[in-house]
Amino acid sequence: MKSNRELVNLVSGNISKDNLKAILIVILNFAVFALSFYTLTTHNSLLSYVLLLILHVLTHGMCFVIGHDLCHKALFKSNALNHIFGRIFFSFSLTPFTPWHNEHNLNHHRFTNLVSKDIIWLPLSFKQYIALNFHKKILYKIERSVFGAGFHWVLKFWIKHMIWRPLTSQNKILVLDVLIALTFIPISTTAGYYLSNTMSLFDSFIFFTLIPHIAFSYLVGFVTYIQHTNQTTKWYKEFKEWSFYRGAISSTIHVKFPKLLDLIFHRVMHHNAHHVNPSIPLYKIASAQKKLKTRLGEENEIQEVTFTFTQYLKDCYQCKLYDFDTHTWLTFKEAELLYGEKSKTKPNKKTAFATNRTAPSSHG
Repeated sequence: MKSNRELVNLVSGNISKDNLKAILIVILNFAVFALSFYTLTTHNSLLSYVLLLILHVLTHGMCFVIGHDLCHKALFKSNALNHIFGRIFFSFSLTPFTPWHNEHNLNHHRFTNLVSKDIIWLPLSFKQYIALNFHKKILYKIERSVFGAGFHWVLKFWIKHMIWRPLTSQNKILVLDVLIALTFIPISTTAGYYLSNTMSLFDSFIFFTLIPHIAFSYLVGFVTYIQHTNQTTKWYKEFKEWSFYRGAISSTIHVKFPKLLDLIFHRVMHHNAHHVNPSIPLYKIASAQKKLKTRLGEENEIQEVTFTFTQYLKDCYQCKLYDFDTHTWLTFKEAELLYGEKSKTKPNKKTAFATNRTAPSSHG
């Protein structure tokens, strides 16, 4: 197993930025998003709305990846430009810039699949699950279902980490960034109202702001799920058994999308190289992924999985609860059969899963 520094150095040649390419990427993605929004407002039937909505949500995903890369300082050489355009592109998905940086860059990337520090798709053990009250058990079952991706993103991540926690933090920068991100709500609603010519402001809010955001939430929730969860991916409860290498390499999945979809989403599924060094520009990430796989040699533990909906359904069925001792995913029924007899007594609420925000020492 290579050290953190050795791992980062494997792809260090791929981090140089080109401002001209960055400008072209920003202009192109902004234009595509604006065009897709305009065409959505021209729909004349439910069917046309649904088809145009699918296209618009894809452009939401494109712009979200651009905002994500800008937040990682992976496009422009200038930090100021990364911050300015990052806030603009993140606003399309109502994502505040600094809260995202704090939770995604500082927690998820530094401590990938370590449940005490990571912030999304955290699995529960059977003991933690049975300690939940009835309502929380239902919510957990919903988010772990095939249709739970958007539910998890909105409730467990967006509202909690991107909106509520920043607004109650009394940190002016966090609050300001939330307000900047939420300005897209009146902008998109007003633009839809004037462009459609037939809808009220309320209808415009529903069809051009709310529904696209819900659909985008399902898309991004689904993508983040398959990037770090399948039947062989490991999660860690104890810091002593986790490592940066294990988080970035063996617990991060390179999901192979069809070439067109891979291009549309700016190669975001070449995820190991991104976790090793998040400042790699999107136009170099594919080559960095190949280089990483080659240079790891016999140590290579990168999971490469060709995406199929069949496999996704299987993973959703199996990956309900996690045994942190044996590193095994279990269904609810399997967990009940294995551990149910040991937990007939009334569970102690103190054993319920609670994310520990106390940071262990950072990797080198």
